[in-house]
Amino acid sequence: MCTFINVYILYTRLNFNVITNDESKIEGRDNNSRKPKQGNSSRVNKLSKKERAREGSKTKSGEVKR
Repeated sequence: MCTFINVYILYTRLNFNVITNDESKIEGRDNNSRKPKQGNSSRVNKLSKKERAREGSKTKSGEVKR
């Protein structure tokens, strides 16, 4: 009896995960939506290697790491 209950709980959890994943794809929250769109705007923002080296690695707040 206990094993049947455990299997039922696992089965319902799996189904719930599948349902939530499908809903996120419908709303556009899948991994592909996080990637920047490729186009002229992304090319303009790209810096050359020398410019990046001059800036140094910055944190999210914009402070230069040392």
